[in-house]
Amino acid sequence: MIRLTKIELDGVKNIRHGALDLGTLDNGGSITGIYGQNGSGKTSVIEAIQVLRHLMAGGSLVGDQTGILVSKNEGNHSATLSTKIQIEEDDGTTYTAVYTAVLEPCDTGLHVAHETLAMKPKDGRLHTLVDYEMAKDAETGLLTPRVTPSGAWNSLTALQHGDELLRQEAALAYSQNRSLLFSPEFTTQFTRISATLHAQNTLPSIRQTALERNLDPLLDLIEKLSRFARDGIRVVTTRQGASVCFGYTPFIHGGRFDILDLERPRFVPSQIQHEIERMVEQANLVLPVVIPGLTLKCEMKEDVGDNGEAGARVFLYSLRNCVQIPFWAESEGIRRIVGILSLLVRMFNETDTCIAIDEIDSGIFEVLLGDILRTLAQRGRGQLIFTAHNLRVLEVLDHKSIVFSTSDPNSRFVPVTNVRAGNNLRDMYIRMVNIGTDGAQLADKVKPSHVAAALADAGKVTGKAGDEG
Repeated sequence: MIRLTKIELDGVKNIRHGALDLGTLDNGGSITGIYGQNGSGKTSVIEAIQVLRHLMAGGSLVGDQTGILVSKNEGNHSATLSTKIQIEEDDGTTYTAVYTAVLEPCDTGLHVAHETLAMKPKDGRLHTLVDYEMAKDAETGLLTPRVTPSGAWNSLTALQHGDELLRQEAALAYSQNRSLLFSPEFTTQFTRISATLHAQNTLPSIRQTALERNLDPLLDLIEKLSRFARDGIRVVTTRQGASVCFGYTPFIHGGRFDILDLERPRFVPSQIQHEIERMVEQANLVLPVVIPGLTLKCEMKEDVGDNGEAGARVFLYSLRNCVQIPFWAESEGIRRIVGILSLLVRMFNETDTCIAIDEIDSGIFEVLLGDILRTLAQRGRGQLIFTAHNLRVLEVLDHKSIVFSTSDPNSRFVPVTNVRAGNNLRDMYIRMVNIGTDGAQLADKVKPSHVAAALADAGKVTGKAGDEG
């Protein structure tokens, strides 16, 4: 069993510092909803979880959308992402992995400049397994890896040209915008070293200690976190969710996010064909319950792709009260529900699942959304982290499941406190936005008179000379 329990951000977009405590394994399934004004860092949390998934899955942080994650104001040139992930073994042993990554923007995306991986037993002290950073050599000016605790790692890298291979892989990982610690080459090399040491009858004490306290726990932890990232973490960002506005529906298969073009039959390879069939089957079990009378119909015709790959042409219809229409003609809310439904099914049934969805309320009827989230909170086995603006959810979820963002960039997130039995959290939130709470301002004040004056001034703008309108 595994669960993301805390995420801490520094220098991420407009967040100088922000920390969110999430649910633990002790509480069964968990839901965390993040509420706040526009531009207060909610989306940054979802994007940070996506970056975390890429790092731990061994992916590269490339592209414009990763580079903008780092705030470049006030002399800041890096972002720090720190997470706590609770793990419970089959024998009941529980411990927490603490992973921290320092990210620096570059022309291609984000460099991973510094990583730390530590673990803390339930009732023990935090123990750093490895602390790695790319440091500039004082003599050559070249970037070289510096790994601590130095005594332990020097004793390990002395074997099988480990020091040279570590330098090579560190330089390659840095240039390719990916993690060194979660690199398959790093794992392969040090698994070899571990096997060599275990095959020896006697070892120097420093090497034996390094093997038992650093290398073996590190390899085991990397394997667990990599599997969690690949198989358990799924993210839907605002950009991806907005695809429904343009005649698409979100569709997640394996570890990839994809979209289905709903306006025409689309060719999909056979492995994705089976995923779509599963998505439709799941939808037809849940949709009639939440939207009475609604089901999906999937028309598939066997075909061959341009590259000769076997597959099918897929087209979706919706059926309601014996009326069949193309699925693209359905409302945005229904298309969005279908797009995220498979993820909510996973969260409800699977413990080792972390689903993160930005603006989960977009286009969805607020009463229906409240009912779905309440059911997931009460009976779901996995983890759901979402952002929203619709305040209906505040009336149906426990206050411990809600985090408020603030207008303070130095303390972007605050838990909900001082809630008594019978309090309506929605009313409390509106009141706190207006008057503040415990010194934290949840939203910037907006005066209607100032809005009216600004709109009036905007109406006087005539544009360039000669322009009409």
